[in-house]
Amino acid sequence: MSVNTPCHRSAQSSQLSNSPVTRRTTASDKKLLRCPFPYFGGKSSIVPIVNERFGEITALREPFAGSAALTLARKPVAHEALNDVNHYIVNFWRAIKSDPEAVAEHAHYPITEADLHARSVYLFRGEAAKGAQHRITEDPEYFDARLAGWYAWGRSCQIGNAFEGLQKSKPAMRGNGVCVPVYRTQRARQLALIDWFETLAERLHNVRILHGDWHRLVSSPSSLGLYGKTGIAGVFLDPPYAHSLARVQQLLGRSRRFQLRLVFGSTVATSSGTIFMVSIKGC
Repeated sequence: MSVNTPCHRSAQSSQLSNSPVTRRTTASDKKLLRCPFPYFGGKSSIVPIVNERFGEITALREPFAGSAALTLARKPVAHEALNDVNHYIVNFWRAIKSDPEAVAEHAHYPITEADLHARSVYLFRGEAAKGAQHRITEDPEYFDARLAGWYAWGRSCQIGNAFEGLQKSKPAMRGNGVCVPVYRTQRARQLALIDWFETLAERLHNVRILHGDWHRLVSSPSSLGLYGKTGIAGVFLDPPYAHSLARVQQLLGRSRRFQLRLVFGSTVATSSGTIFMVSIKGC
């Protein structure tokens, strides 16, 4: 399969097991289990606190995935799902999960301002991108490895959020596309990227990746990954969607099928606002 060709997996290859990956995660793997590009509003700095407060859960939901910091930092559980309304975020994680080597091929590229501008236009204002957006939105198995690599490369080069929409943006001019440790040769850098992305792909093997309205991920016991009365789902909600437990109950329609509790007894202030975590227990 050419790395330049958008991919569509067969129904057979897309079937997911409900069993988490059991391979032991090494110290080297843990360093690679992070998003390969900067993401404004990421929650990686408080992930240890979140993990401690969540404790043992049987399902994990990130309705606003972004960098997927929480999922990548936790050991796999039986039922995991990511969701994001940004189709390029969804495409990136789909492509990483299905063809990490092809994404690495397109993410490995020198930083030039002309290419940064040209790719920004292509991804966010070009006609070709509209077709890709439609397919990413309409087909849950579609991904484009080239667009995924370009998106990661562009976000790694940008200053602020300039890559997504501004006419001109000054590249950071450090590293080599998606930032990896300094190596002596271009090939060594590319191999490091492949290793990194393959590690991410293995972690995401049983993670369902959704694109659309976040309510779908928390609207019923099955969407939460609760298939029995003993399951506990950890749901990571951002403001302003969950500023109080009463607000969470309102968003979930005050369903009697859920027993809710706020696992953060106190709020946590971060650069992106106040964050609440909700544990939803099947009952």
